[in-house]
Amino acid sequence: MPLLIDIRKLTLITRLIQDGAEQVADSLATLAGVDAAVEIKSLSFVQPEDIATEMGGGTIYSARVRLTEPPYGVFLMTFETETAAEIAELMTGSSVEDGFTQLHESALQEMCNILTSGFIDGIANTLNATINMGTPTV
Repeated sequence: MPLLIDIRKLTLITRLIQDGAEQVADSLATLAGVDAAVEIKSLSFVQPEDIATEMGGGTIYSARVRLTEPPYGVFLMTFETETAAEIAELMTGSSVEDGFTQLHESALQEMCNILTSGFIDGIANTLNATINMGTPTV
């Protein structure tokens, strides 16, 4: 069953997403010392039981975090395998050609923590509020 969203809220949601993405890019630049750009490829509002259908059958890497204050819910950030591999290689300096090692997975988890936290912080800044959240889970 589709999730219904008031069309008037989409402008605010778009602004929150853009501000969150800018905060993520700033965080990456500060922490990694590299120029970064974050591109939001899609935004979906789905019921938890519909996530697998929405995402498809391929392998994905994701980080999720529960928002314990408004706007509540679960924030889920996903990466296709190619993006996850690129992030892991950049962070570790080693190839994932033979598969993800524990070091690659740890680096990917840390990047997910940085990205998720930065994104939520950007949204909170736009709302001029504090958004308490749980620890990101990869």
